[in-house]
Amino acid sequence: MAPSPPARSPAHHASAVAIGDWGVIITGPTGSGKSDLALRLIDRGAILIGDDYIYLNAAHGGPVITVPDNIAGKLEIRGIGIIEMPHKSRVVAKLLVRLTGEGERFPGSLPITDFAGCSLPTLSIDAFHYSSPIKIEYALKSLVDRDLPPVA
Repeated sequence: MAPSPPARSPAHHASAVAIGDWGVIITGPTGSGKSDLALRLIDRGAILIGDDYIYLNAAHGGPVITVPDNIAGKLEIRGIGIIEMPHKSRVVAKLLVRLTGEGERFPGSLPITDFAGCSLPTLSIDAFHYSSPIKIEYALKSLVDRDLPPVA
């Protein structure tokens, strides 16, 4: 008998993009700018994982972001509608972004937050600040650089 596939987590109200090999989950209340921020990150080279709802499941190597099949590759752009675009289907989450207004000025290291049963470094920002996509890229780079082994 073949083993059962792992149980899928409940869907979570969030958007997600891949920057390089890593997933960034964007959370916040309805209308807070999740899709808009995802679009601006995509304009800077990120790839859509999912918009509006995602799944996050623990896996070897880290929590994996997937999306419901019926919304895969679709992004809502207010004033235009739902647009189809290239997307990735399974990406390991590395950063959680919470759209909560302006974050701390000097937070030290990013706090760890439990999201869907997974612990993720968390950046709190205002989605509509011009520099928000760049802040996300820098936060992700700092996490990835920190995890690299030292050069011998």
